[in-house]
Amino acid sequence: KRLWGVTPSGGLRFEPNRGQSGSGVAFVGRMGSQRIAFGAAAVQVGPLRFHFRDANSAATIAGEDLLPSRSFYYLGNDPARWQKDVPNYAHLRYRELYPGIACVFYGAGEGALEYDLIVAPHADPEQVLLEIEGVDNLALTLQGDLQIRAGERMLVQRRPRVFQKGREIAGR
Repeated sequence: KRLWGVTPSGGLRFEPNRGQSGSGVAFVGRMGSQRIAFGAAAVQVGPLRFHFRDANSAATIAGEDLLPSRSFYYLGNDPARWQKDVPNYAHLRYRELYPGIACVFYGAGEGALEYDLIVAPHADPEQVLLEIEGVDNLALTLQGDLQIRAGERMLVQRRPRVFQKGREIAGR
């Protein structure tokens, strides 16, 4: 599902929060000048907060697919506050967001943030409830995409697609 589209000056990368972002943020996604905050079962994209309702707030959040790039933060004059050699990852995984369900975030074409819900055999996908806070207007397109307006910003949540064993199958 595509959550957010921008024209990036670089690819999307995820980095652990080592003090370069506020408390409650476990990872930060960066794409050009854009910043996305990932916390316990929630994602902050600009004025919008995407929250997985009734999710496991203790779900493990981990970066995957280490990138060759690193981030460096020289905040203030105190070297003790500087963050050096912060690893960058191509994917961010929430393990056991719901029983038997993981969520993987990644960058896609055209500078978009996308995510996949990975549902284990016999897990119930109807557990997944996504709430969006900060919305001014919602509209459903003829293609089944959800347009989300927040102020002057328009985000698009692409219609759900279902895959099994690498092939797209019918789903609702």
